[in-house]
Amino acid sequence: MLRKTRDNRLVPLLATLVVVALVVMQVTSTLRAAEPSVEPSTPSPKAPPERTYSRSPFVHRIPILDEDGTVIRPTKPGEEAAPNASSKPMSQANTCGKCHSDYPVMQQGWHFNFAQPNAPHGRPGEPWILSDVQTRTQLPLSYRRWQNTYHPHDVGINDFNFAKLFGRHHTGGGALQTSNDLRMKMSGPLENDCLICHTSDAGRYDPVARANAIATDQNFKHAPTLAAFLGKVQGQASRLRDNFDPAGPDARRAPRVTYDPSRFDDLGNVVFDVERRVSNERCYFCHTNIDVGRAGTDGASTQPAAGGNAGLESRWRHDRDIHLVKGMSCVDCHRNGPDHMIVRGYEGEFEARAAVAGAKPDPTIATLSCAGCHYGTDTQPGGRNAAPRPVHRGLPTLHFDKLTCTACHSGPAPQDATTLVQTAMAHKLGLPRHHTADAAAPTIQQPVFLRVNRRGEPVPEDGDDQPGKIAPHRMIVPSFWGRMTNEKITPIPPEQVVAAGVEEILGEKPAEKDFVAAAPLSEEQIAKVLEKLAAAPPPEIRPADVVTANNPSQPTTAAPTTAPATANAATTTASTQPAPAPDVPPAPPAPPPAWATGEPVFVSGMKAYKRGANGKLESFFNIAVAPYAWPIGHDVRPAQQSLGARGCVECHASGAPIFDGVVNTASAVAGATAKHTMADARMESTGALAAFAATYPLRWLLLLTGYACAAVLLVVIFARAMHLLTTRRWAR
Repeated sequence: MLRKTRDNRLVPLLATLVVVALVVMQVTSTLRAAEPSVEPSTPSPKAPPERTYSRSPFVHRIPILDEDGTVIRPTKPGEEAAPNASSKPMSQANTCGKCHSDYPVMQQGWHFNFAQPNAPHGRPGEPWILSDVQTRTQLPLSYRRWQNTYHPHDVGINDFNFAKLFGRHHTGGGALQTSNDLRMKMSGPLENDCLICHTSDAGRYDPVARANAIATDQNFKHAPTLAAFLGKVQGQASRLRDNFDPAGPDARRAPRVTYDPSRFDDLGNVVFDVERRVSNERCYFCHTNIDVGRAGTDGASTQPAAGGNAGLESRWRHDRDIHLVKGMSCVDCHRNGPDHMIVRGYEGEFEARAAVAGAKPDPTIATLSCAGCHYGTDTQPGGRNAAPRPVHRGLPTLHFDKLTCTACHSGPAPQDATTLVQTAMAHKLGLPRHHTADAAAPTIQQPVFLRVNRRGEPVPEDGDDQPGKIAPHRMIVPSFWGRMTNEKITPIPPEQVVAAGVEEILGEKPAEKDFVAAAPLSEEQIAKVLEKLAAAPPPEIRPADVVTANNPSQPTTAAPTTAPATANAATTTASTQPAPAPDVPPAPPAPPPAWATGEPVFVSGMKAYKRGANGKLESFFNIAVAPYAWPIGHDVRPAQQSLGARGCVECHASGAPIFDGVVNTASAVAGATAKHTMADARMESTGALAAFAATYPLRWLLLLTGYACAAVLLVVIFARAMHLLTTRRWAR
């Protein structure tokens, strides 16, 4: 009886122990699951990009995401505000990239790969021009390091300041999206703006609002949201201090977005009217060019009248490109695939792309040049988009070896001198202004007929490397203040020139919305400015102007086009330098930038100037005075307006524009502008051509003599034939 009772007491005890053990095991398992795994986690594979492969446009009724990937859903009228509603701007990298998961591939596209040293940069294109009327600065800039351009970093312009200056007509992306410059913390990255090109509803995207948000407010990441009318942006990044902390107490001052609920449907989606094929009007915002001619108010002067704008106001006279008149679109020739590597459409483009390591360009792009489309290539037929095959009746084939198609068919018809042209990228066309003079800075001339090879490099007439062809170009002659060290001239940023106290000498800066011509400077004024620059103390570089050393756009392998860049103070920041150990002295300060040391000089009109021993101005030659030119592709003129359509005398007569047309040096020094002929610009000898052209006034006599000789020959042949017939008849 006792044993049975003891066994009964053990049963509950054992059951309790089992339950406790199970509970301990469950708690232990839960705790282990909550602990971070020591093994690296494998990221989930990214979904492949979505495609429809239809020519019918896809309706983009989609949610929009902010930079954190949070879905943006504003509060509808009458609803209670959500506590976690996002006030951040739309991120197109996340919004568009959700379906277009090949978004990183797009960074290799032509509009975004500008800072990649190994990208196929190809023949020279239009540069970004740093223009400042007050200091008479016009300086061609390019991350691509085309010959005779300057890399922005070499002249003290970091990515942030570049975006602030030129983001108005830039698609964003590339270095402007990945830069580590200090002010990028406040402005945010300037992402690829898909809508600036692909929106097909002009009323739903305002590029002017985007431009103002970038240039004035410095709200880089907010600009596309504002331009797409998704909401209002309150606050300006330009007012935030350099030590702004997004997580600090000043965070409330950061720009915020108040979204417009009417843009969202009941599910929180937004409809974007976008198409794969970009409309011409979208291209025009950045790629408009207006030839303002040389006529002033009287219609006969050789230079635009001071302050006159008769050329701009007469733009209604200009015909459109013949391809657009025939119903084509820009993207019919300038095509691109998912990588957004837009076809530029010049002979040699395929070879330029194929020369890049690992590149596998599509060979069909060779048929999207002028000759490739109209004639085909050795392996591919022409006739794309129903392009006719030109006959060129009566034109000796020698011309095809000496001239590009654009020499006769593109740009304004050549005259006895170059004309002035204004472009969207250089003159901010598309943005409202109060007044724009025909001769507004910067000064760009066209057409300048230069002989270049397939890489776009100038070559002599008898060059052995690659045979050159004459092609029309736009040209800018650099003008800037600089410092010279060991024969290398580095431009000084305009604001640093003004900081030397030269405003009274150079005059006041014009109003922001007044685009005027730069008044010439006297030699006395230039000498005074050089004296001021020589006496100025070393400039203090603000943190916002520092070029970060770990900047993705910082050139690493590509050599600068002007001279090797020197180490300077604008290459590192405290945030990128490791903190020194307590017992290690701090590193010595880096030397000042190249534009802050050396002898002050002024470059303009293909000459360089410095102060001589007696204080007077002296001119000298330096490689930095070389002009920069880029080929003209558009507008294409119809056959009846092509060069030579009215006869051989358009080129082969004394004074023919392609040889004797005048190019001037556009000097900012009073009375120093020189004039050269097109043949001089190509360094050609025109003796034989001049002799040949001299015979053209007597061409009528040559034709008459030829016809007379032919008539005499026909009479002789007829008489001989009659004699033979008569002789045979009598012989019978």
